[in-house]
Amino acid sequence: MKFNEYYKTGELKAAGEVLEINDCTSRGSGRQIKFDDHKFCVECIMGVKYRKSGVWNYYNKNGTIFLTGSYVILDNIGVPSVKDGIWTSFRDNGTPLQLSVFKEGKIIETSIFDENNIMLDFDGEEFAGDIIRLQLK
Repeated sequence: MKFNEYYKTGELKAAGEVLEINDCTSRGSGRQIKFDDHKFCVECIMGVKYRKSGVWNYYNKNGTIFLTGSYVILDNIGVPSVKDGIWTSFRDNGTPLQLSVFKEGKIIETSIFDENNIMLDFDGEEFAGDIIRLQLK
């Protein structure tokens, strides 16, 4: 189901999808949940949880996106919703600032971009070797 979060002043803060999931003490496979196929059982004492799933966009108060990425839900107690795939943060002017890759909540790689959309290493220099210049469009 679609879900929006708002700042106290009424501006859109975040938009995405949530899934209704039964939290259960028998959960623990660790697999990703695409839809809740868990049948209600005697161990389902923890109630229904709403968890972020799929692509989410986070907005500045002026309406521009400052962060975008995807969530997956893991089949564990607490049914955690974790970052997965590519997450991109943006400057106020809309150009990319940072690109991070996640795998089921664990960060795999991060890249920083200068004001010209050129990928930099962590000391502020352009990457050398096979990747000399990567530009986001």
